[in-house]
Amino acid sequence: MNRRTKPTFNFEDEDVRLAYEELLASRDRLAGLPPITREDFNDLALALHETVFYCLTAPAGRSTLPLPQEKTESFLAAARSPDAFLFVSVVAVLAAKIATTRTRGGNLAGQLRLITNALDALAFEYRVPKRELLAALREVQGEVGTRIAEVKAAKSTRFRFSQEPEIYAKRKDKAETPEHFFKRVYAQDVPRGLTQSDIRRVDPAFYNVFHVWCSRHAKRMSRFVPTSR
Repeated sequence: MNRRTKPTFNFEDEDVRLAYEELLASRDRLAGLPPITREDFNDLALALHETVFYCLTAPAGRSTLPLPQEKTESFLAAARSPDAFLFVSVVAVLAAKIATTRTRGGNLAGQLRLITNALDALAFEYRVPKRELLAALREVQGEVGTRIAEVKAAKSTRFRFSQEPEIYAKRKDKAETPEHFFKRVYAQDVPRGLTQSDIRRVDPAFYNVFHVWCSRHAKRMSRFVPTSR
């Protein structure tokens, strides 16, 4: 590959998403991580381009890395290698999800800190006319008001299963497909208002396994169970 060619981290690549979901489905300690979104793809693609092409790879002939020349060339070749993109992309997505989850602490207080920090940045870190800044803050205020109204109107009760769901990892027939397991354990509760979030709450590992199965068989998970009541 030409040293001046800058290959692209293709975060729209289906392989990246499937590899990430495979990790969630096969590692119990990762089962609780959320699925990746288009916003995750866009943010990480920009971050990797910035890191690899502007921070790690010095212009040809002007490297200042304090390494022997052969080590320097090996380092730069690895940074530019398209063969490593899938691995690097999946590691980046996974690391970002783990870091975000730990930063938020999985609780309301952690989430509130993130929102407060974002509001501080919006109010004090952007050099824009005061009129424009106030308009942005009023828009945020409107969004908060909408959420308050929605929370007040929403029912606080959780979905109650007709019987305690069997955990996928503890099923007796290990050859049973995710589709058959869903039909046997969850299908009867769909007409009663079961949603995807309810499944994820009681068995996040199965939620991820079923999500991967649907992706690989070109089926929408919403065909089996709706996203919301």
